[in-house]
Amino acid sequence: MTKKTLNFLHTSYNEVCKESDTINIIDILQKLLDKLSEYKVPAKDSQEFDNLYRNIESSIKIRKKTFLLTNMVSDIVFTMLYIGIWANAERDLNIDINIMARRKALESELTKFLEKGEVHDRFGIRGIVLNNDSEDDSVEIYKLRMFSEYVLNILAKRNRKDKQDFSDWTNAINLDDYTKKRIDYILNLPFKENCIKDYIAKPKENGYQSLHFVLSIEMFSDILPGAEFEFQFRTNKMHQNAVNGSSKHSIYKKRIDESINNVFRIEDFSMVHIVGFTSYDSIDDDIDGIHNAKPILSRRVSNNLVL
Repeated sequence: MTKKTLNFLHTSYNEVCKESDTINIIDILQKLLDKLSEYKVPAKDSQEFDNLYRNIESSIKIRKKTFLLTNMVSDIVFTMLYIGIWANAERDLNIDINIMARRKALESELTKFLEKGEVHDRFGIRGIVLNNDSEDDSVEIYKLRMFSEYVLNILAKRNRKDKQDFSDWTNAINLDDYTKKRIDYILNLPFKENCIKDYIAKPKENGYQSLHFVLSIEMFSDILPGAEFEFQFRTNKMHQNAVNGSSKHSIYKKRIDESINNVFRIEDFSMVHIVGFTSYDSIDDDIDGIHNAKPILSRRVSNNLVL
């Protein structure tokens, strides 16, 4: 987009965030949309601007369902925990994996609209394989791939035998009714797989490695049709590189055009009334997930440890 339009977006974002009745993310998005509807868009920005407008409309509708989506993500992670236990008990996978879920930060979502024009990872689930079985990571990668395969086979019904074996196993181990209900709820959702990206086989230029895929709920579903959830699986070595090494996110963000990176960033907190957002310093200062991703759930499973 032109500098004029980016400046308009930056100014508008800061203005709506400082209004006295802006107290949450929905307020920010709706007021931003109202300002965008009044803007005389330069012809060269028309297509990108219209796409941004549609994406913000979508974001409002999705974030109004945050409670339902957060509960669903929690149930997905909970089901994956049992898939891990099942894979260890019945398929001798011997995997030690930490599974975490988060909701994407608002500023990151809006910036991605400008950078890529779309977002598939508003709600993300990450699995980090903690095994330390081989110096070259080959065994860990095998376990990672097998676990991701079981998740797809069972949740997206890629392999009916795995799904049936897992379902039979959950019945055989006499789970309590509440646990069984949560698992059955996820198993009966019509997930489909898409957007598979294997950055392990083909790492990014900066050395980033991870296996990504998106599960979405079929449009015919009566429950959150079209909802998308991104999954990332990586070994602990890959994760350490993504957090502290050559592919860490802060380096990636520096590669984004600075004019885009700072469009949706609050300049002055003195007049901000957003609940649970007082600074950029830490997650503790950002309860609603304006700048920092909002953690949802974390679970770990191994042969001798379930948390």
